Formats: sequence, C-alpha cells, structure tokens
Amino acid sequence: MFSMLYRTGCYSYFTRINIPYSAGMIATFTDNREVGICNDLTMPCGFFTTEVSPFGQSDRTFVAIGQGEYQTDVYEKPLKNYKLNDFLYCSKNGKITNESKYRGNIIIGIVNDVSEDYIGFITCFARGLEVATVIGRE
Repeated sequence: MFSMLYRTGCYSYFTRINIPYSAGMIATFTDNREVGICNDLTMPCGFFTTEVSPFGQSDRTFVAIGQGEYQTDVYEKPLKNYKLNDFLYCSKNGKITNESKYRGNIIIGIVNDVSEDYIGFITCFARGLEVATVIGRE
C-alpha cells in the first residue's frame, strides 16, 4: 500500500526495470527520463506510485516527485523501531528506513504517523538537517 495524502507532482517516466518493485519504493534516475530502484548509494528522486500503468503502457511507471505527505507499508522492518520525528533514508533495498547506519545520506522524509500497518511521513530530500541532533548522541 502506498497512499498520497498530499503531493506537489506525480510524473510519468519510462522504465526498464526488469525486477519487481512495489508502490512505495524509492526511485532514482538511471538515464534520461528513466527511473530505477534507488539504493543507499544513489540519489533519491521520488516514490513509485503504481505497480502497473493505469494507461496500459508497460514501458511507463509513475513517480511522485517533490514535497508531499505519504503513507506506506513498504519499509525496512520492524515497525516498532519507528517513532514520530525520525529521519527516513533510502535503504540498500530501495525502501524507507530509519537505521542509523544510513545517517549522512539524503534524508528523504520525517515520520509524522506510525500505526499498526504503515508509516506516515512528509518528504524532505535534504542533507544536513540532523547535524545538531546527532552531536553527542553516539
């Protein structure tokens, strides 16, 4: 499940993804106007929004890009590790995570809701927000 509560842009991109992906995974640009699954070493650009094009075009996928508020059940488990105001990053698997080993990477969002089944967050796509909060923590 991937729900958009608010977004500033949803765009259609060509894709040559030959591996399965889920709505809610993080996208990155792989070529001119082509997207692929992001990982912890690539630059995130948005979130896959549908698994199949609503227009029947198999060479297109839809990516939410820009500021937004989302809910998803596609994240690195377990859910009990997520709290309000946690910074979210892209894991090596293309899913959101709050694992400390990814600190220093692009912050893709901030948790604003945790329920039994999903994480709610607002997007951020920034670097350096956590400097003041990390000093003296570890």
